Amino acid sequence: MKIIFAFLLILLPAACMVVPTPEHRDHGRVPCDDEKTTFMVKDTTSKEEVLLKLGEPDLVLSHERIFVYRWEMVAASFFVCGYGAGAAGPIQRPHFLIIEFDDKNIVVRHEVRASVFSSRTPSVETLKSPHQSSAPTAPAPPTRYH
Repeated sequence: MKIIFAFLLILLPAACMVVPTPEHRDHGRVPCDDEKTTFMVKDTTSKEEVLLKLGEPDLVLSHERIFVYRWEMVAASFFVCGYGAGAAGPIQRPHFLIIEFDDKNIVVRHEVRASVFSSRTPSVETLKSPHQSSAPTAPAPPTRYH
């Protein structure tokens, strides 16, 4: 019982507060949002045009048929204080632009996805289009760990 009481005395004076803010960028890649991707037209825009307008993607999948661009926006700030000391910082919300190309390097799909307050990159399977097979097209080479 004494341990619980001592633990509560330590924790009670400390406080944490999260303040939601309008999403904004404070550093990193410029957002690849709807405004920046208006040039993309399904079945018309080439991979070359995408690279010229958006630059190199952050992730390339499925034998260069899927490009993923990632950026973060500040969605909230946190404040922690207690015992005369404090800390503050942004809470980042990752966003992803997924672009899929056909075998002629023409855009067949593009979409923006945002995760809910997580820095974890989504699994590769969630980035693929619904009509893509999840089975690999060729066996992967053996991997060696050093």
